[in-house]
Amino acid sequence: MRCNFDGTLSTAPPECAIRPPVAKDQNRTVLEESDRNTAVGDPVIASLEADEQMEFSIIDGDPGGAFRIGLCDGQIRVFDPQLIDFETVQQFNLTVRIGVDGFSANTTITVVVDILDRNEAPSLAPQTFVVPENSPAGTTVGQALSLLAEDPERDPLMFSIEFDGSDGRVELDSTTGQLSVNHTAGAGVTGTSHPLDFEGQSQAGYFLVIVRLEDIAANTASSFIRIELSDTNDAPELPLPDTGAASNMPQAQVLIVDEVQAQDTSGAVALDPAVQASDQDVGNFTSPLMFRFTSKGAAGMSALQGSVTSHTTSGGDPVTQAG
Repeated sequence: MRCNFDGTLSTAPPECAIRPPVAKDQNRTVLEESDRNTAVGDPVIASLEADEQMEFSIIDGDPGGAFRIGLCDGQIRVFDPQLIDFETVQQFNLTVRIGVDGFSANTTITVVVDILDRNEAPSLAPQTFVVPENSPAGTTVGQALSLLAEDPERDPLMFSIEFDGSDGRVELDSTTGQLSVNHTAGAGVTGTSHPLDFEGQSQAGYFLVIVRLEDIAANTASSFIRIELSDTNDAPELPLPDTGAASNMPQAQVLIVDEVQAQDTSGAVALDPAVQASDQDVGNFTSPLMFRFTSKGAAGMSALQGSVTSHTTSGGDPVTQAG
């Protein structure tokens, strides 16, 4: 016993009689990215001969503050889940000090905390790819998504289209994640040999596709893919009316240079009824059309009958009429 300052007897043992707590180095495990306040195994085990309160603190091995330890119960808990990342660090060596409340007697031990890996979901940043309009079936669109996606465990990934804003105009390889122009056009363009049409796209020349990624542990993620159509110079169209079997209507050939060439093999040129040609190009490729009529008969080249006029319609190139 010892005396208090007021002269009364104290039942607490003198400090020299308090021995440091007894504890050994210990091991704990915790799953990466565990929620805050998740208990890391059992409380730190220590013993004390005297009937006094032990106090616990982490004094080294955790510079970022990933863990906290209960002052009185010695329970280690997760404090910052973002620092509990297996891909960054697999083990913490915590120096834990165990003291006695009101006394200087203490001991230190090492508590090794092993971080357990969990299979995390893959990820893919939004992408923008460009493909020329009228690209033939099988044309690749952008890079293979398997080269752009990330998976912490490097698992093989499966790819699928979760939302198809292209109406079937593109397809996706489930293994490589390679987008390509569909070999068979979708519902909106069935039977079309070139399903990608810049002028016909309602969303200003692009459409969106949502791609779903899945790893071997069934973790999934989704990402937006924006597919932009680059404009090309389309050939004009010259629909020829049916004028009967005896018609002298020229045979028309549409050239890529926006020139319509008509040739009459019967020896004369007769444009009756009138012929109208149109060009669907807009923007940089808008240009007036040119008619060139040639005919060859027994007496050589005959004179051109008719005239060429031009007027502009909204949403496309000038419409040229010969009549």
